[in-house]
Amino acid sequence: MLCVAIFFASYLGFVLTGAGQRWDRDVFRRLSTETSTVVQDFSSWLLARIGCVPLLLGTTLGVLAIGFLRRIPRTGVLAAAVIPCSIGASRLLKVVVLDRPELGPEPELAHNTFPSGHVTAATATGLALLMVAPRTASPWLFAVDVVLAVLAGLAVVIAGWHRPSDAIGAAALAGAVYCSLALVVRAGRRVTTRAKHRRPRGRRSRASAASSAPLPRCRPAARTGSGS
Repeated sequence: MLCVAIFFASYLGFVLTGAGQRWDRDVFRRLSTETSTVVQDFSSWLLARIGCVPLLLGTTLGVLAIGFLRRIPRTGVLAAAVIPCSIGASRLLKVVVLDRPELGPEPELAHNTFPSGHVTAATATGLALLMVAPRTASPWLFAVDVVLAVLAGLAVVIAGWHRPSDAIGAAALAGAVYCSLALVVRAGRRVTTRAKHRRPRGRRSRASAASSAPLPRCRPAARTGSGS
C-alpha cells in the first residue's frame, strides 16, 4: 500500500540516515525559530484542541452515531476504530518499536519523536468522518482532512514538538490504518451483497419448481346405468 511505503520511506530516509537527519534538523530549526509569535500562538492553540482527550472521545462517539443513524452500523464501528487504532499504533511505534540513532548533534530534540501523535490524531479524525459520510460529501471531507493534516503537521514543527518527518510518517500511518479498515468494510459489503443475491434465486427456483410440477388429472365420473 502507498501509505505503508510512505511511512517506511520517511523512517528509513529521514531517521536512519545522516543526510535525512540533517534535512530534518534544518527545516525544524527554521520553522520553529523564524516564525512570528502569532503563528506560534495559533500552532499551540491548534495542538491543544487536537490533543484534547474529551474532544477525541466525542468525535469517536459521533462517528459511531453517524454510522448507526445511516443504518451502516458495521461501517460506523470500523470508522470509529480508525481514531483509537491510529493513535495507539503511533504511540506503540514511537515508544516501543522504532528507534532513532544519533547521527549528528541535535540539542533541540535528542529523543525519538517519530511519528507524531497529534498529526496522527488529526488525520485519523478526518478519515473516520470520511468513512461514514455520504458519497456526495466525500470530496469535501477529503479536502478538509488534507488541510487539517497539513496544518497539524506545520503546527507540531513550529511549536518545536516534532521534526517534519514525524508529521509525514504520522499522516501516512493514519492513512494505512484507514485503508486497512476500509478493506474490511468492503469485504463485509461483498458478503452481504452475495447473500442478498442468493436468497431471491432460491425463492425463484422453488417457485419455478412448483409451477412446473404436473397438475393432477381429473378422472371422469362413472356413469350409473338405469335398469328396466
